[in-house]
Amino acid sequence: ASGLSAVRIFRVGPFPTVLEAEPNNAFEQPQAVALNVTVEGVVKNEDVDYYAVEARKGDRLTAEIEGIRLGTAMFDPYVAILDAKRFERDVSDDTALLLQDSVASIVVPEDGRYVVQVRETSFAGSDESRYRLHIGTYPRPRAVHPAGGAPGETVTVRYLGDVAGPLEAAVPLPAQEGPFDLYAQRDGLSAPSPNLVRVFAGANVRETEPNNERGQATASDAPPALAFDGLVGEPGDRDWYRFKATKGQDLSIDVLARRLRSPLDPTLALHGPDGNKIADNDDAEGPDSHLDFKPPADGEYTLVVTDHLGAGGESFAYRVEIRPVAPTLALSVPVFKKDTQDYQAAAVPRGNRFAILLSAKRDNFSGALQAALDGLPPGVKVTVPDFVDGADQVPVLFEAAPDAPLTGALLAVRAKGKAGERAVDGRFAQTVELVRGNPNNTVYYKTSVDRLALAVTEEAAFRLELDQPKAALPQAGSLRLRVKAERKPGFDGAIAVKLLHAPPGVSSSSDLSIPAGQSALEIALNAAGDAATRTTKIVVIGSAQVGGGDLWASSGYADLEVCAPWVRGKLELATVQRGAPAEVVCGLEQLRPFEGPARLRLFGLPPKTSAEEKTFTREAKEVVFQVKTEPDSPTGPPKSLFSRMPLQIN
Repeated sequence: ASGLSAVRIFRVGPFPTVLEAEPNNAFEQPQAVALNVTVEGVVKNEDVDYYAVEARKGDRLTAEIEGIRLGTAMFDPYVAILDAKRFERDVSDDTALLLQDSVASIVVPEDGRYVVQVRETSFAGSDESRYRLHIGTYPRPRAVHPAGGAPGETVTVRYLGDVAGPLEAAVPLPAQEGPFDLYAQRDGLSAPSPNLVRVFAGANVRETEPNNERGQATASDAPPALAFDGLVGEPGDRDWYRFKATKGQDLSIDVLARRLRSPLDPTLALHGPDGNKIADNDDAEGPDSHLDFKPPADGEYTLVVTDHLGAGGESFAYRVEIRPVAPTLALSVPVFKKDTQDYQAAAVPRGNRFAILLSAKRDNFSGALQAALDGLPPGVKVTVPDFVDGADQVPVLFEAAPDAPLTGALLAVRAKGKAGERAVDGRFAQTVELVRGNPNNTVYYKTSVDRLALAVTEEAAFRLELDQPKAALPQAGSLRLRVKAERKPGFDGAIAVKLLHAPPGVSSSSDLSIPAGQSALEIALNAAGDAATRTTKIVVIGSAQVGGGDLWASSGYADLEVCAPWVRGKLELATVQRGAPAEVVCGLEQLRPFEGPARLRLFGLPPKTSAEEKTFTREAKEVVFQVKTEPDSPTGPPKSLFSRMPLQIN
């Protein structure tokens, strides 16, 4: 009834849940739990939690923790498996597979009691440092090879990096391209979190060793789209690949390793048919590599992948994906304020309006776009302006009827455009930042959603109206927007107001507020001299403290036209002796006709100098100001002398 929560993570695991039972802070008094359970606990400041299990010789014993992946706090967990004599059998802090989360795993050397220790890596912690600790005999591979395949294909993969040795499985892949989660299974038990693979519509070629030299390169005759699956299996390993390309074709080459949670830090080098290096890359996509490439000639090209520091091992898996460059389109809602999810969903009050900003990211094409939203609840309508060519954001306006049901919905957001004669479709893909921390407020964990959340809420305490501007905003000019508030009886609090989105080259005054008890304000707009000349839908949003929280509503649309100026002026240099009069000439360039006289004022004159306002008509070529000075007027040039022309446009 009052709005929407933030997005939160809810984990579903394969094991029954056990709650942490304090006290369990001492190695000598651990909490006893069964194997293959998930313990829900919390690490408070300087807290250390211990759990004891009985294990048999030869079993795999693994402790994987979900801490930062729960998305609630900057929690960096540490996990250790200790034997009955308190010797550490395995410890884990950060992992490539699990980010800041940890996994410790051993093959049990003898029957007996083993203790799992959980703490924050630097002995910090808080009431928000919650975790899910999976203790059991389940498989826990660190990598998959090959790390992908074709849509709908059943691919035989090897799960690598498990302490009990590699696993092999036949895995059916989905029909849709993109990332896919694989859960390793053995003896009826599943890994509690996935390994990541790719579904790729093209030829998928697995590396064949040896391929450490150019002459041994793993080759494919298939044209792009083409993917190579490889493994930097030992320190110093270099993997070479050979493929065919056509002159002038725009190609994209991606090495995916960290994006698949592999420990590999890949470098990529590309060589031409003559063997000479054309280009190389490191860390274009985080630690991963990327190249855009236009072959200078038909022929066979080679590329080589290695680790940046010469590392390697059985879990250093990766994929090289080579694609023809194609137009793509993605939609999202931009971050309104760091470290919060405010204004990334729509809470529309009954009988009122709510606007959000929709962003479109075009790659490899331009032009106009048409967007639409599906799945609106009863009593709600939406208006989505077209994205004109060059625009990448539009304000989307929701309106709820006074009797709209209090309800929620998840909306599908889509858009379409054209790249030449080719249709381009885009969908909603919203990144939600969940955990930030030092240094520099870095994002440590995030998730993504493919729907826009909307709720119809109770009637708001205010309603905003934006007056339609009576004139266009000229380049290098200014304009004032008038905003009015209609207050519900009993509410007289302050309302913070801002323009949701300004057109390119236009800026607006910020940190504005309709004071308590008042009903209007003006927003100043200023256009740069090169602001785009077009008409744009604009909307203002407002928030007020109501019932202990922020309540948001928006105005309706107004049309803002940015136009070329009617007149351009240039002030000529002038000097004057103190106490004497002077003439300052402003040359005029008449660009557009206007009716009646216009006024011209001088601003920035030094103290103890003055000049009267002048009028001119559309035929005037210049205006001459008579500047008066005093005997004690300060000498020297003024810091900023300029003229301003208020025009009344009917």
